[in-house]
Amino acid sequence: MGKKHFLIPEPKLSQQRIPGSVALINDPKDYETLQYHLSFEFYKEKLCEIYLLEKNGAKRALHNMKTIGLSNRKSLSQNGIDSLPIENSGEYSSLYNKLPPDADLKEHKIQGTARIFYFTVNRLFHIVCIKNSHFETKKHR
Repeated sequence: MGKKHFLIPEPKLSQQRIPGSVALINDPKDYETLQYHLSFEFYKEKLCEIYLLEKNGAKRALHNMKTIGLSNRKSLSQNGIDSLPIENSGEYSSLYNKLPPDADLKEHKIQGTARIFYFTVNRLFHIVCIKNSHFETKKHR
């Protein structure tokens, strides 16, 4: 008795391409594309100087918050919101008190020395502090 040889048929490749829309994920929890919600859960009232913002600074801060609320993770920097990292050292360490241990604190320059300090979790944009002046860092700026 001889051995039987079976040939595996070659698959026929289609010339059709998969449409790009198939690759899109319309998951309602896709935090890359959902607009941020502003949160003041970790707002540090005693450190904040929002009351010191005057005219253009106050207008700019309010405009920035509106921009943040209309942005998502992908568009935040495109919309002019800075995400400059803040280290947990010097006077900046006071910002980290009572924050989640994995909070990645950032700053956005409002104008001049005014800053919004924040961190994000999913679609929450946690505003931690709004300062009208720099923290003392003992560095020359």
